[in-house]
Amino acid sequence: MTTFKSSTKHSCCFEFLAIFLAVFICVFWSVNLRAQPEKLDRIVATVDSYSVTESAVQRRIKFMRLEANQTVNAPVDDVLRQRAIEEEISYELQLRQLARFGGRITSDDVAERLAALSEQNGLTVEEFVDQFKAFNMVQDDVEKLALQTLAEEQLTQRVLIPNVEIRETEIDRYLRLNAASFDQGISEYNLDVIVVRAGEVASSEHRQQLLQVAAEVESELNRGAKFEDIAVAVQRIGGIDVGQLGWRRADDITPELYAVISRRGNKRTVGPAEIDGNLIFARVRDVRSSSGVNLPEVRQFHYAIIILQASNESGLELIQEQLEHIRKNVQDGADFAALAKLHSHDNRTRKKGGDLGWRSEDNLQFDHLEILSNLQVGDVSEVQVQQNTVFLLQLVGIRDANVEERKRSYVRSILRTHKLNNVRLKNLDQLRARAEIEYRTQF
Repeated sequence: MTTFKSSTKHSCCFEFLAIFLAVFICVFWSVNLRAQPEKLDRIVATVDSYSVTESAVQRRIKFMRLEANQTVNAPVDDVLRQRAIEEEISYELQLRQLARFGGRITSDDVAERLAALSEQNGLTVEEFVDQFKAFNMVQDDVEKLALQTLAEEQLTQRVLIPNVEIRETEIDRYLRLNAASFDQGISEYNLDVIVVRAGEVASSEHRQQLLQVAAEVESELNRGAKFEDIAVAVQRIGGIDVGQLGWRRADDITPELYAVISRRGNKRTVGPAEIDGNLIFARVRDVRSSSGVNLPEVRQFHYAIIILQASNESGLELIQEQLEHIRKNVQDGADFAALAKLHSHDNRTRKKGGDLGWRSEDNLQFDHLEILSNLQVGDVSEVQVQQNTVFLLQLVGIRDANVEERKRSYVRSILRTHKLNNVRLKNLDQLRARAEIEYRTQF
């Protein structure tokens, strides 16, 4: 009897243990399956401490196809993929640079941009996003594209344009050489182009290949081959873009290309025109004459500034407090000019009471324009901080520019556009030279 009881007891224990283990295993595997992490996004490259992922590269390929108007069915070759990786690396570097210069884009900014674009096209946001389905883009992709557009705009305003030097003598020369175009008709050209981007590729071997293609294109054009046949033959070669520019005014064409077009005589095809190492061939479909220059409406601001500078970061808080005290005095009725003469560290403006005179909005620093646009005449701004410098602005007056100043703004815009690409490329080269970029092999 004792033996039976002991056996029964052990048997019950084993059964309980078996049931417990079975239940534990089921629960463990059930929980484990639910807790399985999603597949990790593969890292394609690292840029300093940031990663460029496979999903970001795939999204970049979608953007590139959208820009080239290629559907999702177009194949992805090694050249396209490598170009997408390089563009994504450049974008990451520029985003970090923008943040260092005080740029900031919120989700509300992105939503507002999408809403504005949708309204311009007479669509709801949902209908607008649906337009991108042909390129396999979903709402998140479209939002990322809007974010990129906003970032590029801010980068241009905050970082690039301040580095575009346009001398007043350059504007004077342009006005003198093109005086007739402001009163008489101006030529417009309907253009198709083949752009060989030999100046933008990193590989010397690839550059030589593109230069050889350019030589063959030039030879075929001189032989009398049709421009459209050559365009079809080269359009799938990596580093070559083909497209229609449509109607362009003479003053809206890069000087290098216009110089070739203006010397063409009766020829319909011209080139190559070299711009920053790239070679451009063009076909002139048609020519027409339009009315004189359509001058933009331009505001001018008269304002003054007080600048304080700290020798190091530790002194920044002290000069901020000092300038806050000056600002309060101005609000209480003190004379801004008198305080500028007394306190400002800027030798160029201190003697004039900080007076910067009348300036057209297109000739202002971006941060100054942003501040002044939100002030009423007589108002002073909040204290602004830039690295080890603090400053205060007072809006003295605002007016519409006269015709002569509008002409200068128009010319300034043309010259800036022509120079901006060089500044953009130089800036990107400098960013990449300073960055630690590591490419990861596929696995």
